[in-house]
Amino acid sequence: MRKEKLVLAFGCFDILHPGHLYYLKKAKALGSELIVVIARDENVLKEKGYSPLKDEKQRLAIINALRFVDKAVLGS
Repeated sequence: MRKEKLVLAFGCFDILHPGHLYYLKKAKALGSELIVVIARDENVLKEKGYSPLKDEKQRLAIINALRFVDKAVLGS
C-alpha cells in the first residue's frame, strides 16, 4: 500500500514562467498531492517592495488551472 504524501509549494507566481512550471512539476513529483499557496498582495508588497502585476485572485486562478496542481489557496 502506497502512503499518501502531501506536498506544499509557496510563491507569488505573478508572471508565470518556465522556472515556475519546473518548480511546481518537481514539487508534484515528490508526493501524491500538490497544494500551492499563493502569496497575498500585501505580503508581496512587503517582501518585494512592489505590488504584483496580477492581483491575488488572478494568480490563484492561473495556478489552479494547471492540471498537475491539485489545489491552490491564498496564504493567510
